[in-house]
Parts: sequence; structure tokens; C-alpha cells
Amino acid sequence: MSGRLERATDIILRLISTLIDWVKKHPSLALVLLGFLLAAAAPWQGSSILIPAFIFIITGAALFITSRLFSQQPEMPKSSVIVKTREEQRLAVLLSKLLTEEEARVVEVLVESNGSMLQREIPYKTGLSKLKVHRIITRLASRGLLTKRKDDGKVLVTMDEELLRFLKEAGQSFRAGTK
Repeated sequence: MSGRLERATDIILRLISTLIDWVKKHPSLALVLLGFLLAAAAPWQGSSILIPAFIFIITGAALFITSRLFSQQPEMPKSSVIVKTREEQRLAVLLSKLLTEEEARVVEVLVESNGSMLQREIPYKTGLSKLKVHRIITRLASRGLLTKRKDDGKVLVTMDEELLRFLKEAGQSFRAGTK
């Protein structure tokens, strides 16, 4: 009998774990499910339970729909040109040692925009958070690779001209070595 009990307990624990994982992935749909469970309990609890049930269902459905309509995936930068020559491969390896992958993403976006861009646009192009982009730009500026300039309340980030020219001539292969 204890073997059956252990198996039943194991199955129940796996179901609960699966349910918890599903709720973590789909919290708005979990509200809808909870609303339906409450509505199903109406025969035992009385009709007063129907109002909270419908509130859960409507709120969950609204959250689900709005999260799908208004969620904006950050635009990821297109992959760089494939490394062709041994010199470009060496440059990619060298730059991967000098820049972190996230720094390389910021530099690549700047190279693609001819070396100048508003700081607020960089998170959308790289997929990095605003805070992380701010820290990376500050770090790269302290090394002399970038400059930051405020213009009408907007921060313009500009890459060092020599570095920009160098990276463009090298075929923008610096990112291939950071992967």
C-alpha cells in the first residue's frame, strides 16, 4: 500500500510543479483559470462567488490581450559581416579580449549608425536595459572610445572617429570573435 501512496504522492507533486511552472509563464491566463474555478464552485458557495470569478476572468483576459498587443521585442542588431581573412579573424579575437560581448553590441550598433546615435535608442537596438547601456557607454567613454554630449536634454553618443574608420575598414568583424 505504501508503494501506491508514494507513486500517487509523486504524481501529485509533479502535477503541482508543472502547474506552478505554467502559472509563472502565463500569470494572466492563471487569473482566467482561477476565475473559471471560482465560477465552477458557485453551486456550493452561492451566487455571490460569481462576481469575483468574473472579475478574475475579465482581468486575466485583459492582461493577456494587452500584454500581447503592447509587448515590444527589442530590435536585435543584425549579425556582422562574416569574418573572411586571417587578419579579420585576428582583429575579432583581439577585440573580443578588449570588449565584453555587451560592449561589442553597443559598439556594433554605433558602427552601423555611422558612429553617432542618441543614447535612448541604443537599448532598443541592442536588447540591453537602459541602465546597462548607460554603464557601458560611461565605461567606453572613460576609455576614450566614445563621447557623450547633451543636446536639448538628449544624450548624443559619438564614437571616436579613428576607431569608427578602423572598424569599418576591418569589415565590422569585431562581433564574430565575441560569440
